Amino acid sequence: MSKTTTRTILMSACVMLSAVALFACTPPQVQLKRADLAKLTTTGFRVDMNLAIFNPNTYTLPLKSIGWNLALFKAPFTSGTVGTANQVAANRTTPVRVPLGIRFASAKSSIQKFLSGRDIPWGIGGKCNFNTPAGPIFVQFAKEGNWTNPLKGRISEHDALHEVEQVAHTAPLIQISLKDFEKGR
Repeated sequence: MSKTTTRTILMSACVMLSAVALFACTPPQVQLKRADLAKLTTTGFRVDMNLAIFNPNTYTLPLKSIGWNLALFKAPFTSGTVGTANQVAANRTTPVRVPLGIRFASAKSSIQKFLSGRDIPWGIGGKCNFNTPAGPIFVQFAKEGNWTNPLKGRISEHDALHEVEQVAHTAPLIQISLKDFEKGR
């Protein structure tokens, strides 16, 4: 191999290593600071997750989505994914609030658990999906705690179950028939 070929190979290797170093990404740090029970009704509830995300890199990281799993009363309850357009600034901690609206899948059995206790034990875990120059990075988070039950003592179990039955049997606000479309209305 000639000296020119060796130099060309070494120069190419140096350029490639420089490119890899340029696009190297240190994973961000994600911490679930708080999970607030923002609203609780007999048909569902809202949880506000408050994340603190530290980006140790010299460039902004786009936060593409946040996947989450919610456990209530020490048992898996529901899960989901929230798309986001948040940008996590370079060398900074960025607060990210994620509201989760959750309807009771089986309202009668779920609401009975909510009405029976003074506290609601919870656990939330999940992962954040970041877009980086080197490809996607997933960072996990988790936290447990207890919410004070805002319904305890304010509504009886009988009234709550009656309200759930009323909501389940309510007629839809809008009814559309295929006949309307066929007639060109």
